[in-house]
Amino acid sequence: MQTTTRNEVDPAIANAAALARAGQLAAAASAFLAAGEAMRDWRLANEAGICFFRLERYDDAVRCYERALALEPTNIDVRMKKAVALALAMQCVRAIFQIDPQDMP
Repeated sequence: MQTTTRNEVDPAIANAAALARAGQLAAAASAFLAAGEAMRDWRLANEAGICFFRLERYDDAVRCYERALALEPTNIDVRMKKAVALALAMQCVRAIFQIDPQDMP
């Protein structure tokens, strides 16, 4: 198995960010996911989820947020984004159970 270094992935992340800034959100999401798989970084799956959310592709956004949470399970911000995406995807019952009451301030 080949190890990927951060220096090898940084250009891919920069490209994904540029695509997002240019409004090419589907391409940006794919690029963030590819970079995220190489680095196993929850933030990249989260960025892909944001792109899909902006495209109103809520089911895809949920899948990205689930990837992010698999790597960073206690991240309340990602859980909240997932809950909103679920609600907008008409999966309200699943959305309700995304937030642990112990995490609320």
